Amino acid sequence: MEAGTAEAKLALSYFGALEGDLYAAFMQSARNPAISEKFAFFHSTDADCASKYGASAPGLALSRTFDESPLAYSGAANEDDLVAFAKKSSVPQLITFSEDYIEPIFGDHLPAAILFTEEEDQDF
Repeated sequence: MEAGTAEAKLALSYFGALEGDLYAAFMQSARNPAISEKFAFFHSTDADCASKYGASAPGLALSRTFDESPLAYSGAANEDDLVAFAKKSSVPQLITFSEDYIEPIFGDHLPAAILFTEEEDQDF
């Protein structure tokens, strides 16, 4: 799992048995078009693996190649909350704006602060 999540820009991992409300929400989310094409989805029953991701079985964690990662999911065991968590966590906190971020920010009505500057080599 570590190799797979390291290669994926965005990954959602489920830890635990293939049963229960949280597993059902994970599977429904994996089929949800709002995140299904952007995320890789993984599963493990290994509790030690879960702890490496800040989760416990049964549990979920979101891995990403930017910002703080992984993020343990602590919301409700339903598709809507899980998809909302994944979508919110899929956009870096600080970006160089490009058309890749138009839909995730403005389409989902996320709050944003925009800094216009000519200083390309400056970190903010």
